[in-house]
Amino acid sequence: NCAIMDNYAGLAGNNYGGGVYLSGSFIGNCTIVRNRADGPGSAGSYGYGGGLYFAAGAVQNTLIADNFAGVDGTNCYGAGTNYSFCCSVPLLSNGIGNTDGDPQLRGEDPLYYRFRGGSSCIDAGTNADWLIGGQDIEGQSRIHNGTVDIGCYEETNVVVANAVCSEGSVDTLWYTGTGIVCSLQYSTNAMGPDWYDTGSIVTTASARVSMPDTSGPQPPQPPA
Repeated sequence: NCAIMDNYAGLAGNNYGGGVYLSGSFIGNCTIVRNRADGPGSAGSYGYGGGLYFAAGAVQNTLIADNFAGVDGTNCYGAGTNYSFCCSVPLLSNGIGNTDGDPQLRGEDPLYYRFRGGSSCIDAGTNADWLIGGQDIEGQSRIHNGTVDIGCYEETNVVVANAVCSEGSVDTLWYTGTGIVCSLQYSTNAMGPDWYDTGSIVTTASARVSMPDTSGPQPPQPPA
């Protein structure tokens, strides 16, 4: 349940595993993204395993994407064969249940590790015993919708969206698919406990949904 992001292995002769150098441990339900392994070495440019350098161990239900290596293994490098239900490009052929599908990462901070609708990581992991009753990186319950997601975050279809309000309506934009039944709530503090129903339920036809605002008077808005 870790997000391993924005690390750099760049010391001369030690450019292995920008995110993780795995030599006999276990990685489970992690997201390894935006790491680098490059820099000078004794024979010129080095850098192996931008996200993960696999010497020994096991990796399960883990997303390894958007990393960089100076020489080889943009996302993964090494002789490890014990990958299961992981997502990376190229496909991790040494193991079972792996995918090279698009993880559809949100791509903006601080929610970089969350998914857009249609992610190949949603409901694509394996329900290991340690996940039963477990939580993801944000404290949400694991194994939503019957099968655990790949990565540190469990998609629950509860989305905090940007909204543009005008008199009598609210226009929201979020990443989702079509044909999803949604209800709309609003809050003046997205991290707080108080959320208010608008009374509207809609089936999505696109990623942009416009709903009438039937909530009545809203709480005072914070200063801009």
